[in-house]
Amino acid sequence: MKKILHCALLLLFISCSQNKKNTLTVFHAGSLSYPVKELKSNFLVQHPHDQILTENVGSLECIRKITDLQKPCDLFLSADYRVIEDRLIPQFASWNLIFATNEIVVAYNPQSKYANEIKEDNWWEILARPDVEIGRSDPGMDPCGYHTVIVTKLADEQFAQKVLSRSEKNIRAKEVDLLTMLESHALDYLFIYKSVAQQHRLPYITLPKEINLGYPEYDYSYKTAYAVIAGKKPGTTDTIYGEPIYYSLTIPTHAQNPVLAQQFVDFITSEKGQYIITQKAKLTAIKPFFSEKSKNKK
Repeated sequence: MKKILHCALLLLFISCSQNKKNTLTVFHAGSLSYPVKELKSNFLVQHPHDQILTENVGSLECIRKITDLQKPCDLFLSADYRVIEDRLIPQFASWNLIFATNEIVVAYNPQSKYANEIKEDNWWEILARPDVEIGRSDPGMDPCGYHTVIVTKLADEQFAQKVLSRSEKNIRAKEVDLLTMLESHALDYLFIYKSVAQQHRLPYITLPKEINLGYPEYDYSYKTAYAVIAGKKPGTTDTIYGEPIYYSLTIPTHAQNPVLAQQFVDFITSEKGQYIITQKAKLTAIKPFFSEKSKNKK
């Protein structure tokens, strides 16, 4: 009887072990919510015995979770490659793979004030009006926040001072909060990534190439403006100069499931993954390349 019971328990243990899913924990920027969801669902078709847990907050907040709070993370996707470059390498990661670009636009809804007037040749005049509510994300938590500061300064310093000071009350940590405010008419206009505006089918104004941070050929122009954010250590600050927007990813050094993470990276950078990023998620996919600080390339 004891032998039969022992065999039954052994079979149960084997069965449970076989059914246990391999789990991948992914941190990612809020603007990557839609592409990560699409990539995840397609990847799991090929990996039915695995599961992916995702967490999306601002890229800088993701960094804090990895470095300060030491939360488990197998893969991190950032809205600015410099976040990984400056705050993870070399202590928490050894490489940084750049895979997509984006640009900043001004999104609104059909009920926004002056929605029937705003155009690509007068958007700054509309946004400068005192009765217009403008939203933006927190520069200390989200690259879109400091990208917005840089874009407005590139447009005009006086315009930037006016718009940035008036929009302080509408700063939010999460992109989804700003989108909800826009949809509920608490905001009239929102500085946001072009891909997110397209994903949510929002009308938007395309900004000039010289200021929208979406074109590498204007790198020299972008570098003339900057934003100041909190530094890695308490009481310090970092100066972020304008650069073209580059999305990147890495597998943290202390990843608990680096093999599955690498398989997901391979899928993201595959032809199918790049198709999802470009056609479904509306980012601009580029041929992946490693950053300069990537010493131990995967």
